[in-house]
Amino acid sequence: MNSRSTWILLAIALTMAAFIVAWEKYGAGGVRQPLVVVPGLDPGKVSRVQVRVTGAAEMIADRTDGGWLMSKPLESKVRPQVIESLLRYLAQLKPDGYLSPREMLDHPNADAEFGFDAPSISLMLFAGNQRRQVLIGSRTAPGDQVFVQLVGTPGIHLASTNLLNYIPRNSGDWRDTALLDWKSLGFDRLLVNQAGRPIELVVNPTNRQWRLARLQARADRQLVEKSLAHLAQAEVAQFFPEGTVGGDISGLESPALELTFSAGSNVQAVLQFGNSVTNATNYVYARRGRSDDIFAVAAEAVAPWRESAAKFRDSRLFSFCSLPDAISVRAREEFTLTREAVGTWRVRPGDFVADSNYVNELILGLAQMQVTEFVKDVVTGPDLPTFGLAPALSECTVTLGGSNAASITVLFGADTNGAVFAKRADETSVASVRRVDYDFLPAAVIELSDRRVWAFNESQVASVRIEANQRTREIVRKGTNSWALAEGSFGVINTFGVDEAIHRLGDLSVSRWVDRGAVDRARYGFKESPDRLTVTLTDGTQQVIEFGGVAPSQYPYALATRDGETWVMEFPWVTWQYLETYLSLPARER
Repeated sequence: MNSRSTWILLAIALTMAAFIVAWEKYGAGGVRQPLVVVPGLDPGKVSRVQVRVTGAAEMIADRTDGGWLMSKPLESKVRPQVIESLLRYLAQLKPDGYLSPREMLDHPNADAEFGFDAPSISLMLFAGNQRRQVLIGSRTAPGDQVFVQLVGTPGIHLASTNLLNYIPRNSGDWRDTALLDWKSLGFDRLLVNQAGRPIELVVNPTNRQWRLARLQARADRQLVEKSLAHLAQAEVAQFFPEGTVGGDISGLESPALELTFSAGSNVQAVLQFGNSVTNATNYVYARRGRSDDIFAVAAEAVAPWRESAAKFRDSRLFSFCSLPDAISVRAREEFTLTREAVGTWRVRPGDFVADSNYVNELILGLAQMQVTEFVKDVVTGPDLPTFGLAPALSECTVTLGGSNAASITVLFGADTNGAVFAKRADETSVASVRRVDYDFLPAAVIELSDRRVWAFNESQVASVRIEANQRTREIVRKGTNSWALAEGSFGVINTFGVDEAIHRLGDLSVSRWVDRGAVDRARYGFKESPDRLTVTLTDGTQQVIEFGGVAPSQYPYALATRDGETWVMEFPWVTWQYLETYLSLPARER
């Protein structure tokens, strides 16, 4: 190149520099700071994000129909919110300061000075045919800002270091932390291998009832689904770079726990869990299948799956969650309770409406009846008489309707040490339940009758006659909260106590009906000279109740006349305590 050409080019350069300075000073009215760092960025149109961070492997993620998928440094689902948050932040990022091209002339080593000769972070954003690259250099001296450059655009921006919070330092910052893709994971079989101790759980897709396949027993549905939900909520706490955790450290070569999710015979996913994480014993090493992708998971998330098969066994005899349509009983008598549309229950034979409170308690008692012991897992026909189950002493069938239509029949047998043998008709095992739980079940139609004996209030009472041990005394009502001993009666009375005792007696509902009609009085401990209370009302009618022995429930037996017939009941304990305290004969009279 000759000297003439050189001088011409130099003149042009000087002219351009002068023009820029003159324009910025006089024509443009001074330096104008850009409104945003990345103008025109539409987060919704970005289809690929490439991130390079010094000291870490390159990360590339592409938008898919279902979110974002990472292809480098490994294939993995990405938490969509982390990328979307980065893109939204960049689209709205306003610079705190700006170095214009003119000001850059004062920094001949700008790339090195501002950290762009080897930028710590490079972001590449792809949207269709458009590609934008954002470089992040060094921090400012105070440390609260970083230098940012949009490649292809003159000038350098100053931005808050908050930008760095949106940029991943490694692939783990972006990766989906769910252990599995639970939404798309379809399985009906779960094999839990506890270091050689297998537990196989199988679910019925129709009614979602789980079974322990090897034991041929029902699994506790609530426990299984709660444990699965707990696992599904667990997240990867930390991803370990490939090759940084050896098999002897992780314990994953022979995992202490392995969960295999299958649809039929097709394996859908496998999770393996090993040793506690070094210096973090509340976490364990884990991986999917036998991959080299090792991560940490909270130990408490997998703790339920370390339990024994017995722990997963359903300990309820009647496992139902919806209201039954019918309950049938064969005991001292045979009868059926049928639910009606209005929420009442009709008893047949007898064709009467059952006491609703008792039926509600019965349903709750059946649903909560717990096995105290699984006595024998496989019992064949010849063994049934040993447990009093051939024939069974009683049985109860719960019929369910709706989408979970089914019948659950339980046979009850002999009594043994305060427990009763029981067996579901659809299972081979024999269990035992508490005698007190069994005794709560109705054995005769009478137990389903309305529990209300009578109804009166204390203002309707004229007097109360108390008879015990062939002695008597009488208490007369004088007015509101006013009672006195009748002539010839002895002792001291508590006026307010008597008032409350009479109030409770007037609203008497039995704990349980036991018998009626021509009853065997001696069987229930009723004496020839009875212990009884006679309440005389102001209209002259009398309500009489007689007391006998003690029932197996430890409630006292009592006898009253109802609709002209003798009825035997288990008397409510609280009311009995009031009668004992305020309406009993004093020692002097006994």
